[in-house]
This record gives sequence, C-alpha cells and structure tokens, in this order.
Amino acid sequence: MKTIYESYFLRVKHSHPHKLMEIVWRPASLTMSKSQYKKEYLAFLEIYNKYHVEKLLVNESMMMFELNNDLRKWITKVSREKIEVFAKQVAIVLTSDYIQELNVKKLMAEPEFAHVNTLYFERKADAEKWLVNGRLENAYQIAA
Repeated sequence: MKTIYESYFLRVKHSHPHKLMEIVWRPASLTMSKSQYKKEYLAFLEIYNKYHVEKLLVNESMMMFELNNDLRKWITKVSREKIEVFAKQVAIVLTSDYIQELNVKKLMAEPEFAHVNTLYFERKADAEKWLVNGRLENAYQIAA
C-alpha cells in the first residue's frame, strides 16, 4: 500500500489493485483538539472521494481522541453532504478503549452508514484478510 496522506495524527494509504484505502489514526491523536479532528476528517473525505475505493480499512487501534455526541452528529452531517459514493465494505479495527469502541459503533449505526457492510475486528491482519481475500476470521457486527 502506498501512503497518500500523512500528518501528525493520521496516515492514509491506498492500494489500487484492491480498490482499498486504509486510514490509520496515530497515537498522537491523544493531543488532538476538536478542530484538528475536523480538519483531519475533512482531509480524509477529500482523499476518499478522489480515489473512489470499494473497500475501507479504518484502523482505530491507536486512536486516542474521544468522540462525543456533537462530533458524531457533525461527522454524520458532513459525511452525508460530502461522500460521493460509499465503500461497499468497511473493516474497523477497534481500540481496546471501551468508550471509544462504543462511540465508533454508535457512529456506524447512524442511518447514513447503516447500508454499508461493516465488520469490526481486533486485529488488522483479520480485517485485511476479509477485505483483500474475502476470508472472514475473528470479526463481528453490531445488531441493527
């Protein structure tokens, strides 16, 4: 995978043959402000729309920034307005932080994202197997 965007908080990689994009939140997200998060999310959306990927791997394993209700609402709104075509498959590698995990699951349960085939993983390798090879191991969904 080729790195196509990198900042102090976020790295975005792309694999053209697999029509796959990976978002990696970095440990520095612990120091990220709400406005910095918004800036990074908007940068991601711009890149996402440019590459028209079918598969998205969101690696939240090192995400230290905590989403709140207002920010989840903002993400939902801006995603609805700016995302041109949603990925067909989304794999999310969750952090070990229970509150952060709940926030991610609440966000993905929003009606705007409900149609996206989303699975959750504890390990990046399992998420990649599903997205690249179609092999499903150690994944789970949330109930609708």
